[in-house]
Amino acid sequence: MEQMKLAMLDDHPIMLDGLMQLLEGNERFEVIAQCTTYEQLMEVLGGACDILILDLNIRGKDSLKKLEEIRFRKPRLKVLIFSSYHQPSTIKRSADAGVEGYLLKDTDREELLRALNTIADGGTYFVGGKARPVHSANLVNKKTNFEDVFVKTYKLTSREEEVMRAIVEGLENQAIADRLFISIHTVQTHRKRIFKKLGVHSATELVKMLLEQKQNY
Repeated sequence: MEQMKLAMLDDHPIMLDGLMQLLEGNERFEVIAQCTTYEQLMEVLGGACDILILDLNIRGKDSLKKLEEIRFRKPRLKVLIFSSYHQPSTIKRSADAGVEGYLLKDTDREELLRALNTIADGGTYFVGGKARPVHSANLVNKKTNFEDVFVKTYKLTSREEEVMRAIVEGLENQAIADRLFISIHTVQTHRKRIFKKLGVHSATELVKMLLEQKQNY
């Protein structure tokens, strides 16, 4: 069974410690980061990460409003909301935002692992064991209408689109080259062409542009 790399974001260190205890001894999930700020999380998302356990409220800010930026950084990332809010409307809003799961903070180790395993296997898991299986075609690999329009508008080739996605994930040139089985020189060439077509000068400007255009879509 493939080991999954897991990150956590909660502004209460004691909650992070509690999660670590619940996951202690489990071989499938390797905790690679315990973050208390969005800035720390964004640094983590530059590397390998499969699942994020996310508190719904970080320093008074709604995490769901940051979810879009997180998805742009790591499109294939699976997200499990871990919150003390139990209102049905909040859970529904999280599901509508596209997270893979929602658990309350008073859960036990058995249910946490059940939720994580379900999500790791391609399903969704919400409070009370209401698991809903989904097909792989419905996961984040599937293009949205926005992405289709964006690619056609800026006349990106399929390879340029792949490179752009990797840049948004925060991958460096060598990592992109390794993923796509191309030379680092080819990656550099694609990066220059992408930036020129989109009129941006950095990965940060690229992410900002995508977020702004998606909001207007």
